[in-house]
Amino acid sequence: MKNCERVIDQIKTGKQIKSEIKKYHEEIGKPSCDKYQIGFNVNSGFSSVIVTLNVGGYLGYRGNNQCSRLSLVRDEALFKRHFFKILHHHFEELMFETADSILSEALVHRDAVLKELQQKITELEAMKNPE
Repeated sequence: MKNCERVIDQIKTGKQIKSEIKKYHEEIGKPSCDKYQIGFNVNSGFSSVIVTLNVGGYLGYRGNNQCSRLSLVRDEALFKRHFFKILHHHFEELMFETADSILSEALVHRDAVLKELQQKITELEAMKNPE
């Protein structure tokens, strides 16, 4: 049943992401809605989720156990400002793609869960008259 609950949760999560963004657009179109914002790094009091990520890379070579770090970013503050600007610009695209990824993964597992549930139903039906 754990798999079943996980798949149900994934489907609900994917659908919720999409429906909340659509709802947001409906609400901001109303004349009475005068305060709104959606995106990354919005006021933390309104955060739905906090995601921590780092940017980096490394190189290592056969015969040597050590790796060296790639210096991808020279100016951290400058990078962050532009990175969040780009993220914010693609907010809805990223959110919908994330929702689609969640739903796709759920659908892959959904068929296996349905098969497992059907096996349990068959097993329970065979026990109608336990003697």
